[in-house]
Amino acid sequence: MDEYHGSKSIIAMAEINNQKHGISDKQSEKSGEKETLNSKVAESSQTDARGQAEIESKRTNRHSGSASENPAPNDLSLQIVDAITGDVIAERPKDRTDNNSIESASLKAIKELAQADPAARAIAEIRDNINGMPKESRQSFEEAARLSTREYLDSKNRSSDDSLEGGSHKALSLAKNASEMDIHYPAPAIALPGSGGGQAVKQFEKVELETDSSKVQINDSNKVEVTDPIEAPKQTDSTEILKDPDPKEKRERLEKLANEKISAPENRERFLKDMKTFENRLSKADWMSPAETLKQMGDTYESLSKLLSADSDVLDKLPPSGVKPNTTNPDNYRTQAAEQIMHQAADPTKIDQGRQATCPTAALQIRQFTRTPAHAARLISDVMLTGEYKATAGGKSVDLLKHPVNLYPDEEAQKYNFKGKETEYLADDHKMHGDPSRSYASQLYDVAATNLITEGKGFEYVQDPKDSKKSYALRSSNGEKVKWEDALSRQIGVRDSELVKLNEWITGTRESGFVIRSSTLNAGEAKDPELRKFYDFSERDSGVNNMYSTDDLPKQLQEIRDKKRWPPIVSMNTSGPPINKIGGGRHDLVIHEISPDGKHLGYDNTWGMKEDHLSPSAVETSTMAKAIEANKDPRALDHINSLKAQIKFKQTYPKEWERMKKSWLDFPDKLTKNYDSTKNLEDNVKNNTTDAFLIQWARRHPEDKEFKLWTNTLQEWFNKYPEERPVH
Repeated sequence: MDEYHGSKSIIAMAEINNQKHGISDKQSEKSGEKETLNSKVAESSQTDARGQAEIESKRTNRHSGSASENPAPNDLSLQIVDAITGDVIAERPKDRTDNNSIESASLKAIKELAQADPAARAIAEIRDNINGMPKESRQSFEEAARLSTREYLDSKNRSSDDSLEGGSHKALSLAKNASEMDIHYPAPAIALPGSGGGQAVKQFEKVELETDSSKVQINDSNKVEVTDPIEAPKQTDSTEILKDPDPKEKRERLEKLANEKISAPENRERFLKDMKTFENRLSKADWMSPAETLKQMGDTYESLSKLLSADSDVLDKLPPSGVKPNTTNPDNYRTQAAEQIMHQAADPTKIDQGRQATCPTAALQIRQFTRTPAHAARLISDVMLTGEYKATAGGKSVDLLKHPVNLYPDEEAQKYNFKGKETEYLADDHKMHGDPSRSYASQLYDVAATNLITEGKGFEYVQDPKDSKKSYALRSSNGEKVKWEDALSRQIGVRDSELVKLNEWITGTRESGFVIRSSTLNAGEAKDPELRKFYDFSERDSGVNNMYSTDDLPKQLQEIRDKKRWPPIVSMNTSGPPINKIGGGRHDLVIHEISPDGKHLGYDNTWGMKEDHLSPSAVETSTMAKAIEANKDPRALDHINSLKAQIKFKQTYPKEWERMKKSWLDFPDKLTKNYDSTKNLEDNVKNNTTDAFLIQWARRHPEDKEFKLWTNTLQEWFNKYPEERPVH
């Protein structure tokens, strides 16, 4: 790295299948780590990127890429910074000596740092390897990046599941979109080379290498961008984000409470670090205004402060026999819940469903912690303190005190330790394997959110703390117990078509289109644009994004991105690729990222972190599309025939069709003027119209007394199909 004269790179490694792969010392020697690369390879590597990350340089005359024109190495400092937290991973001082020596003072300093932080060890080895390159091959950052990646690709004569042996660099990157690499791990990360015993991986959301004169980072398009000049590297000061007095005051109060209430130094340090990570992550949100972002931060902190400052919680209201301590955390459960909320707000990918069959609410929880964490934090905080939750919208509420087992920390919550890498979801023996993946905070969210839906169907969801097979739905009217597995098949549980509604109840905002599922139309019917249009009309109240063919998915994902409604949730089947679970079935997961060309994507599964594949190159989009298509509901012929009848009516009576659409827009005002509060919604609608569409809506949505949902969904349909909008 010393020989680069000011250029830097993001160090990242694409680990295959998130496994530990052995790196043989003999194989490394055989590959010739210290051998020079011949000029033919160097020349070829410049012209043939072989699917590597595209290099995009922005330079001034001072930083042209020429060694002779760059500043002298002795005049440069180097900091390796975790760009999310601002933490310095490793540092090289100015005025170091013996710059061309592998054992230079700067290299020794980084190797010393490696004793405390293994990530620095990988960086030191990379510098070793770069220093071993011929001088003519080190003229620029771009060439070295190409050389290291090219050598890896040339040495990779094995399947993607084999060891990452060979090549002069054991930690590789800049090839986030390299199809040859078959990336299955969320880059960037740093590979830690082993000695035949395997390698570890330290993951960062983003790592930047900065010198006094320039900076290299991966931009939003996953391209390596070199910029010059830059300001001197500095730690991110979270107070710069929170200049508004209200969130700043809430932040300071929370910090004070954390220092007072969190007893274990390791947990306290993680909490404070998570606060900084959370602020940095949310400050980059493009789906909210700056004022809304600050409110989300402040409200999240307020909910956490309520937990940490409380003298009691819901568990104190219940028989103590059901409360077993967490063997990994000495603090009370309300303090643990606060720690977990903060951790999940900092990194929502840490959220999982554990062994309970609650994938819809777990996926929605990930999305809400990503976009509007304050609402998820309030739900969990309210349930933790009172056992009850009143939804932000919809007039819904749940009382979980009726079933204390939902509130007692289950077997996973009793052992939750913030790791969650090895849990097997719904293992055949129904026992926990490895570290638990669902936190107590997530348990409280899942039981509350699930009951918001099931109680509307006349059932109460009751989870079993040890065996998900024994969880059940209890009919409120007569005490009938329905096994949760049967309840799901009977659509008593949370359906993908109910996630938009559930999200609105919790956040107070309707966001349609973020749930993608397959339509029930067959291949021939799906080609008919009119049938697709009326199919969307019939399901517009659910707010789902219907996929009619596998070709639709890339466009749907890009549309969700453009509308700033990321991340999406997809309803898919796990029996085939990309999950390939024996005996798999319906499942909801979150799309984490998509490649710039839309051909690949990464996803956040809720079955433990080892099942997450977050890299935008993790899987082909077409593979996920086929999994979504495999999850389609059975074709309802009566429904299809009714849609065809509506199309025929439109074609036969075009003027009447236009008149009908105008009346739909005018009806809410008419209903409000003539509403009789002594009657239900359906009777009120019947008193004002004979329109079958309006009467059916009132029957399905008795809570929509002002027909606001009707109007909103109708406008959404007109926005998608502007040719249908009537002209007043």
